[in-house]
Amino acid sequence: MKKYTLLLLITVSLLNSCSTTEKVQQKSLVVRDTEVNVLAKAINLSLDDLSGADLRGMDLRNSDFENKNLSRANLSDSDLSNANMKNANLENAILERANLSNADLTGANLNNAKLKRANLSGAKMTNAKMSGTDLSNARMVLSAINKSNCSGATFRGAQFQETNFTESIMIKVDFTFTNLGSVKFDGASIHGSTINKAYKKMLEMQHVSGVNEVIWVD
Repeated sequence: MKKYTLLLLITVSLLNSCSTTEKVQQKSLVVRDTEVNVLAKAINLSLDDLSGADLRGMDLRNSDFENKNLSRANLSDSDLSNANMKNANLENAILERANLSNADLTGANLNNAKLKRANLSGAKMTNAKMSGTDLSNARMVLSAINKSNCSGATFRGAQFQETNFTESIMIKVDFTFTNLGSVKFDGASIHGSTINKAYKKMLEMQHVSGVNEVIWVD
């Protein structure tokens, strides 16, 4: 009888020990998670190098990112309206669904950046580097993207209204499922781009280079 009682006590002790260990582990995980969240919110935005920074869903209205390195940074769902991003390095950055309305991206490097469903209404993007940039389903109302290099960019399904691409390089750009009726292309190069054939005459009237090399789709 004593033997069975001893075994029972040992078993209960082991179970209590496992339960305590599990609670400690859970508490430890909660602490670590809290620390991560605190660190994420404590990012020093005044640093010149913010490459790879996790800035998702942040309120960054009117922020000054001029000349800063934001390459590979994740800014998806963030509010960057009226932000100063002149000459900022945003290469390979993620800005999906970001609000960039009235942001100044003059001279910014947006090569291979992801801006799917981003709001770029009123944005200034003169002399921007946008090779390979994905702007699928982005909104661009009164946006200025003139004198920019957009070669290989994707504007598939983008919403254009009074958008200015004057003198921009638009080689092999995807414009499928977009309305280009109010877009200015004067002096732009569109060699090898994919565009709805309904806009052929309009582009010819704007003296656009490369119209004869466009891939026209229904």
